[in-house]
Amino acid sequence: MKFESSRLPEIVRKALVMKNTALIWAIIAFSIAFVVAGPNLTPDVRNFAIEIGYQAQLYEIQDACITPGTHNVLRFDFLSKNMGDSDFVVGRPVDRPDLFYYDPAHQHYHMKQFNQYKLYDTKGNLVIPSTKPGFCLDDAEQVLPNAGPAKFPSSCLATEIMGISAGWADVYYADLPCQFLVIDGVPDGDYTLVASTNTAQAVPEDTFADNTISRG
Repeated sequence: MKFESSRLPEIVRKALVMKNTALIWAIIAFSIAFVVAGPNLTPDVRNFAIEIGYQAQLYEIQDACITPGTHNVLRFDFLSKNMGDSDFVVGRPVDRPDLFYYDPAHQHYHMKQFNQYKLYDTKGNLVIPSTKPGFCLDDAEQVLPNAGPAKFPSSCLATEIMGISAGWADVYYADLPCQFLVIDGVPDGDYTLVASTNTAQAVPEDTFADNTISRG
């Protein structure tokens, strides 16, 4: 049976237009929801401080963050913020040996090189490379006002799921072990700190384009 729209009653044609329009908007809404539904990590740094004559701790030496003796270090807080619409879920260390390693100095599991900090001079030369080897993810600070409750506590145990809830941030505070760059012998001047999160891109996100920031 063949229909010609020009011969349909006006009310029927209007109903068809409204139905088709509603279907188009439903498809658009679904597409938008699909695109923005994932996690999205963005880094941030704050609370810079230079500590002169810092005495290296044994566990920091064991982690190869620093050598024995006294040093000058640049300390700062590092935040990995989940600004996306869903949780950033890494999984359990026992299930992901490709992402985690056991740290005998800390006696728990860390993610391998999840975050990186590097110091550059004004000519773009790398002055200080990143040395902190591992990280343990949890919900430390709420960063979005409409975020739900925290789901990932600080445990670092082999059978605990690590991640960062939507609207929350994992935070490495400036006074934590290895949370610094050793700046021995670095002359006075202008420098840029380049900080990245999820550096290996081993855990999917909506985008990796905003995983690095520069502060100088």
